[in-house]
Amino acid sequence: MATDPAALVETLKAKATLLIHRERELFELRQARRRTEEWLRAFHALSPELQDTDTAGLIARWSDRLVGSLSFESAGALEYEAPSGRVTMRTMDPGPPPALTHVDAEADALFRAKGSGRCDPSAPPALRRLADAIGLEEFLWLSSGVRRGSVRRGSRLLLFAGSSPRTAKFHRFSEEDQNHFMLLGNHLAALVNNSILAAQVERERTEIVAANRELDASLRELSRTQRELIASTKLVAETSRRAGMADIAAGVLHNVGNVLTSIDVGAELVAERLRASRVGNLGKLVRLLEAEGEGLPASLSTADRASKIVNFLRELSAHLATERDEILSRGRGRVAR
Repeated sequence: MATDPAALVETLKAKATLLIHRERELFELRQARRRTEEWLRAFHALSPELQDTDTAGLIARWSDRLVGSLSFESAGALEYEAPSGRVTMRTMDPGPPPALTHVDAEADALFRAKGSGRCDPSAPPALRRLADAIGLEEFLWLSSGVRRGSVRRGSRLLLFAGSSPRTAKFHRFSEEDQNHFMLLGNHLAALVNNSILAAQVERERTEIVAANRELDASLRELSRTQRELIASTKLVAETSRRAGMADIAAGVLHNVGNVLTSIDVGAELVAERLRASRVGNLGKLVRLLEAEGEGLPASLSTADRASKIVNFLRELSAHLATERDEILSRGRGRVAR
């Protein structure tokens, strides 16, 4: 069967065109895949070492990924107070931060109403005024509330990334880029809030550690004071015991002294009594009888002398008995005292 050359050429042209379209689609899919992978890497780059990164460090890491890996010409952030609109923090990568001091109420209302979006030449006037202030022609933006201890309640964080007027026509950002920018921006806002909470927790942990150290020092001091108190108590008890023993010994010595005094006085009285005793008369009688010698029986044979001697001895015996009883009575009385 004959083949029409013209038809064959048209068929080849159609196949070539289809192949080119498919190659272009494959190239675009590969490009989209690589860009999605870059967005994923940007997500992962923000997460590590969160506790060691403050708000400024997180925003710097975020903007570095957007500019260095995702082909945004500039990326930055503004933090402002609502409803006053006063800007409290501004960053821009690369270059100096924008000289913006206030966000007007119309722009703030738009940010609160939409949350995120795109600014291009057809954007509302409030966004165009902001674009002129930050020096970007087209940019993606996201607004989120911020809970910061150093800023009054109602502060908001505005994230933006885009191109300047001289390069805007060479940088076009797809809907996928806008969606990924929104996800990454929300992720960053959550990390900023979490970093603040983490800083507060770390500060409280540091305060607790310091308080525990002070408590440990107080407990050690209390233990030392308790040991000193126990030692002092033992010393006081020992001193009291010895003082009691000394008082008892003093009482015993006093009583012994009293007894010895009584004995001494009693002995003196006995001596005085003995000196005054009539026992010496008995000696005189004995000497008289001895002087009689062999005439003693004859002398005693007379009734008168024998009667006198007997009477004398009877009186002397009664007197000595009386003295003995008095001496014994006084001695017992002093010992009893």
